[in-house]
Parts: sequence; C-alpha cells; structure tokens
Amino acid sequence: MGADHIAFDGLAPWTKTMTDGNVSTIGTPITLTWSIVPDNTTTDVDQGNLSYSSQLISTLDDVYKVSYVDKLKPISERSWFSLFSNAFDRWGQVSGLSFEYLNYDDGARHGGWESGGQFKTNDGKLGVRADMRIAGARIDGPYNTLAYNYYPEYGGDMLIDLDDTDWEDDAYFENVIIHEMGHGFGLPHLLSESSNMLMEPYLDTSIHGPQFDDILMMQRLYGDRYEKGLGNETMANATDLGTLTGDTTYKYGSDARKSEIEFGDIDFLSIDDDSDVDVFKFTLDEMTKITFKLSAVGMTYDRSAQPKFDGDVVAEYEFDAKKLSDLALEIIDEEGDRVALLDRYGLGGIERLYNKRLAEGDYFLRVMGANDNAQFYELSLQTVFIPEPSTLVAMGGLMLLARRRRGA
Repeated sequence: MGADHIAFDGLAPWTKTMTDGNVSTIGTPITLTWSIVPDNTTTDVDQGNLSYSSQLISTLDDVYKVSYVDKLKPISERSWFSLFSNAFDRWGQVSGLSFEYLNYDDGARHGGWESGGQFKTNDGKLGVRADMRIAGARIDGPYNTLAYNYYPEYGGDMLIDLDDTDWEDDAYFENVIIHEMGHGFGLPHLLSESSNMLMEPYLDTSIHGPQFDDILMMQRLYGDRYEKGLGNETMANATDLGTLTGDTTYKYGSDARKSEIEFGDIDFLSIDDDSDVDVFKFTLDEMTKITFKLSAVGMTYDRSAQPKFDGDVVAEYEFDAKKLSDLALEIIDEEGDRVALLDRYGLGGIERLYNKRLAEGDYFLRVMGANDNAQFYELSLQTVFIPEPSTLVAMGGLMLLARRRRGA
C-alpha cells in the first residue's frame, strides 16, 4: 500500500462493506457484519475448489452437548456462540474494527470459487447475508488444516475443519478463530524465529489472542480503537482524558510495551500513517506544572511475511518497531493557540517538555507521525500542583513559627 517500511507492504484492508459502502484509504475504521451459515450451505474448499456442505452448527451442538430445547433457541444463545463473539470482540478492542452479528443468512454459496476464469463470491447484502460468513466442513482429517479464511478482496469468509477434535478446548478454539479472522481482515502469515505472534503459520497455545505484531499490523489497516465513530483527529472530537489532578503521573498506550499481550489488554495507541493525527483533551482546575513525554514504543524482532499467494518468501530481517515513524507532539490551549511543539528528535526518540506551567482551562494534545508507517506510542503527563500565593505565605508563617519554638 505504498508504505515506507517493507513490513506494511501487501496489507490490504476491506474496501467495501455492507455498512460503510466504499472505503478509500488505509487506516480507516470500518464496521463488518458477520454470521454463521445454516447447515447444508454449500461451501468451497480452496484445495482444488472441492464443494462441501457446512455442518458447523450441528457439530458444535454435539461437541458442547447442546440440549434439544436449547437447539430450538437462536444460535446466539448457544453455549458455544461466545467463542465466536469473543473473538470478534477481541479484535475490536485493539483496532478500529467494529462488528455486528446478523442472525440471518440466506444460505447462498459460501466462500469463493472460479467461474469462467473469474473469482466469484457472495458479498454481504443488507437483509440477506453478512460480510463475513463462517462455515464448517470435514476438509483433510485431523491435525492438518485447522481452518482457513479468505482475504478481504476475496470475500472474507471462514471455513473451519470439523475433522479436528480439540474444539472443546475453548482457548485453543478461540486462538484458531482469532488467527483466521486476522486473514479475513487482511493479515498474511507472519514468519518470525525470534517472537511468538498469533499470525504465525502454526498454532501457538502458549499465547492467547493477538500479540504485538498482530495488533500493530491491524492498526495499520484500520487505526486504533479511538478512530471509531467520529474518530479523534480534530479538537471537536478529541479523546477526553478528563480533569488532571496534581502530583500524579498519567500514562496512555502502555500495553504496547509488554512482551506478551494478555487477552484483556486494550491500552494501545498508534499513528497509522503520515496523514493520521490523534487529538486528546485534558482539563486543569488550577495552576499546574506538567512534564509532557511522547515515546515511540516497540520491540525488536526478526520478521517476514508469507506471500498471500505463490511467490518468493522474503528472508527474515531485523524489525525495530520503535523506529517506524518520527513522532511529534503539539500542545494547544482552548483558544486554539499553540502552547508548544515537541519535534526535536527523530525515529525512536522521546519528545519531552519539562515542568510547563499551565493555568486552569482546557488543553489539547495533537500527536503526529512523519512517516507512512504505523507506530505505537506512549503518552505520559506528570502533574505537579502549584499552590496559590496565599497558601505559600501561610505555609511560610507556619515554618517560621516552628523555628521559633525550637529556638526557645
């Protein structure tokens, strides 16, 4: 997509969804609808385009021992449904993706197929079927293909291999689903000998859910979670950090510093390219000294990406995720006037402003990146309350009184 760094080459987001219509630029948040196809829906396996019919619902009902009475209820009320909804929710927590489950599906052919030399797929259509559709069939026996997912440009549908027998292990099942969803959102396989990431070709049960590289690439495609809705690129739509009190250190974006991301971690901030801007608002009720710090955040590891289709694999290279974009921080008052611009250091640098005195009022922070890459960052605000002059006089009197007592 024209990125400055090879790591982001070849990433392709959804360019059209049922909810958003046409989506023109990378880093744009979108809403995807999803559904589980009815049993007996025809689905295509990519190895030779063999046709099968989905038996996902009945198989999971058997695995999770769904009672006859519960089988009469909507799919969203089955005990196993949360494995899928949790997986979608997790990706939504760490990116600009939003999801809506649709309880209907017309049973049209699932997946993709070639016809007359052209690739065909049944795209999402309001009132008919979802953007991403999930099916299950017996593909190639146990312990080979676990599942696969078409990329966005090929419809984004997922097919799960029902020959595998570990679906009763919730964490295992969730990892498989979340991994395959990654492909459906536009992520290729990651190749790395020095890290443990979700999007590597082989299932790693030592981790749970998206890891550092997975989240970075997803935020390149769709932005961070603050981009949803109206986003936070203007003062009018700034992310509100609330009222800051004295003698406190506030940090935002710190989860990107972790070597292993836990399932509930959501504190990630990023600039997805050189056109992205993040704006934050904070309020002071009194005169305060603030030390501002903007840090590029990232780990160093070896990486490459498996080609989506036939092609040569690029040899693994050292990837320093801390040096992807030259960040800058602008401080603005409530009148829109610049208070300070922090833009002294280059890639991987830390922009700082020590003990800036600010009167009470509203202020805005604008974070920018100079390079066409995604960059995690951490924003730190350390506050110190400045006493009123009358308070200082009173304190001075108390100190003087104490000295007189000791001298008596």
